[in-house]
Amino acid sequence: MTENCARSTVSQPWVALFDLDGTLTWRDTLLPFLVGFLGRRPYRALGLWRLPFALGSYWQDRDRGALKSRVIRMIMGGERRAVIDAWADAFVNNLKPKQRLRPLALAVVEAHRAAGDRLVLMSASPDLYVRSSAGCWDSSEPSAPRLSGTETGSMGILRRPIAAARRNCAA
Repeated sequence: MTENCARSTVSQPWVALFDLDGTLTWRDTLLPFLVGFLGRRPYRALGLWRLPFALGSYWQDRDRGALKSRVIRMIMGGERRAVIDAWADAFVNNLKPKQRLRPLALAVVEAHRAAGDRLVLMSASPDLYVRSSAGCWDSSEPSAPRLSGTETGSMGILRRPIAAARRNCAA
């Protein structure tokens, strides 16, 4: 009986969850994403005059999601979504050639894919480039905090705060 039960469990596809930053990649990807965007559009650095105020707010409330939202708005606020998506695709396509992805982690992703498992890419980084990243690994369900207003080009705040996202994953 236990052999049959174990055999049927093994033959069914699993849901394989992967974290982007620090698991599939060697480190955080949000800062390189934003710096790369600034490299393509240096005039956007003018919006960083508000950075000390954002850091001051973070020092008081320790809300990393709010800090990320503010910095993203400083750098990308008002930009058309098509421009951001084009940069996201270029950024993601350069992760592997620049040795920013962990080879062992990619091998594990490939093993799950070959087994027919459902791949889910999760990240605390905003969905600006996580959806493009999911496409690289054929992840059917990327899960990342969404920025409000990104469809219209006006950057808003994170729709799902980072802490709430972590609580949802733990549940």
